[in-house]
Amino acid sequence: LIIALENCDKNFVATTSAYAASMPDVQLNAVTGEQFIINDLYYSLMLESHNDSAVIIAENAAYYLLCKNPSLRSETPFINNYNYDSSFLSEINHEQSEILVHIFTGLMNEKADDILLSDTYYITPNGLDAEDNYSFHHTTAYDLAIITKYALQNETFVDYITTKEMDIYTNDKK
Repeated sequence: LIIALENCDKNFVATTSAYAASMPDVQLNAVTGEQFIINDLYYSLMLESHNDSAVIIAENAAYYLLCKNPSLRSETPFINNYNYDSSFLSEINHEQSEILVHIFTGLMNEKADDILLSDTYYITPNGLDAEDNYSFHHTTAYDLAIITKYALQNETFVDYITTKEMDIYTNDKK
């Protein structure tokens, strides 16, 4: 959540990819092409720990960041325009989704380095097990405490984690 808060407008309209919709339970049960205000997905992530919401957030926050920073676009030739319209995500394949997720988890790993985590490596935005050419997705209780201490300095983060319940709607039903 903290990476998304630091890199994406909370009112951004986020589109669900097929890859995000395919995440295992626990999930919001978003369907391919369904759109949400990303702010609502933040609640889904923090209140229910929805795996699909984590991936929707990761893909859309990565796209938002690419819109703001042309220098980062070399990995995403499949994106035709950077006009903050994420609706194309409903048509990308799993490999393309994984590229966007990799951009986002790269930011997660950069933050881990910045706040001096000693034993954390992210591959997935939702904490599901994964392995790549470098390592496996992992962290420790100690590093989680450091992450929490960092995140608690962000008042918006605190608002999300102290909310007891929230109704979440698709973008067209608000």
